[in-house]
Amino acid sequence: MKLLQIIISTFVFLAQVTIASASPVPLCKDGSRMFNHEVSSLISRNAPQYRLHELEHYGKSKDNKYDCYYTYLGAIEHAAVIIYFDDEKIYAKKIKVKWLRNDQSAAIAASHAMTAIQVALDIQRPELIILGNRMKESNGSGAVWCPNLRKTFIAWIAPSPEDARYNTFTIVADDREIM
Repeated sequence: MKLLQIIISTFVFLAQVTIASASPVPLCKDGSRMFNHEVSSLISRNAPQYRLHELEHYGKSKDNKYDCYYTYLGAIEHAAVIIYFDDEKIYAKKIKVKWLRNDQSAAIAASHAMTAIQVALDIQRPELIILGNRMKESNGSGAVWCPNLRKTFIAWIAPSPEDARYNTFTIVADDREIM
């Protein structure tokens, strides 16, 4: 049993080191506007009680690498905020979903948003299951290689660094096979 704990601890450590050194590639071949349209379609079909609001330009990221766009899902007072990070070539390189930690309605909206985003990225069902299991096993972070897309998707859920009252789901992609 102790050996198993050591192996799992080593894997978690290596996964975090690998995640930190990953070089992001575009998540999809679209910019935020087109990708958000696809996410909106998925939400309206699968969770019609929710509405994804218009995408708005937020400005540059703090490091000045990305143009940021945001939208929100759900009622404004219980919403999940979706933030897209586009590079200079207008490809979405990173997506974050942020919600108030103690708000169950916002958490449900965030769950719908995260699912729609992952499906819109064309991550297949078996890969979604693997990613979800890896995130559960390693305290909120995981990665999965998607051979049909030739990308590794890396995702994690953590308290927001700006405000610990919020949780943030982040997803990026790497063209290397990271396990």
